[in-house]
Amino acid sequence: MGKYQNTQLDRVSAGGGTQKLTIASNVAVGTAQDCRSCLIHAPTSNSGAMYLTIANETADTSDFLLPQGQIVPIPVDDVSDLHFYGTNSDVVYILWRN
Repeated sequence: MGKYQNTQLDRVSAGGGTQKLTIASNVAVGTAQDCRSCLIHAPTSNSGAMYLTIANETADTSDFLLPQGQIVPIPVDDVSDLHFYGTNSDVVYILWRN
């Protein structure tokens, strides 16, 4: 578990950042970063479906299907908990806050 043991989402964020991941060999994993929560966005310009798991395993097509063009909130304590599966060269955007 990351350093943010108290993951209350109603607290004012003291900071945050972004990550842009590009799918390679059908997978991508967020870069290690302690956080309180994330917003995930798979743009409609992607060529295929994108899937997400927060389990400590490689994502595949049996995981959560991300809706394209919508923002999905994910309360995790480290961006590296996010594992994606998709079409090579497609991207996913992550906005994290601490």
